[in-house]
Amino acid sequence: MERSRLVALVVGGVLALLFVTVATSEPARIAQREPSLPWQLPELEVKFVAPTTTVVEGTQPEPTADEPSETWDLFTNLLQLAVLAVVAIVVVHLLRRAWHQLVPPQS
Repeated sequence: MERSRLVALVVGGVLALLFVTVATSEPARIAQREPSLPWQLPELEVKFVAPTTTVVEGTQPEPTADEPSETWDLFTNLLQLAVLAVVAIVVVHLLRRAWHQLVPPQS
C-alpha cells in the first residue's frame, strides 16, 4: 500500500471518530452573552398555569411524549455506544490491515 493511501486512511479514521464524538455530544455554548441589538424588544408577560393531575393511589401516570422514559434513555445510550464501538473496530481493523501491507512480516 502506498504511503499516501495510509495517510488518507488514518486521516479518514480520525475524522470518522471526530464526527461520532461531535454527533453524540451535547450542544456547546458558543457565546458568553447574547448579542446586543440596536433596538429594544418588547417585553411580554406570559402567565403560565400548570395543569393539575390527580393520581389514583396504586397507579402510575403514563410518560408523556415530552418525558422520555428511563428505558428509552438507556436504549439511546446503548445505541450510541454500539455505533461508537463499531466505528472503533472498523478503524482498528483498517489500520491493522494497512500496517501489515506497509510493513511485511519479517522471516
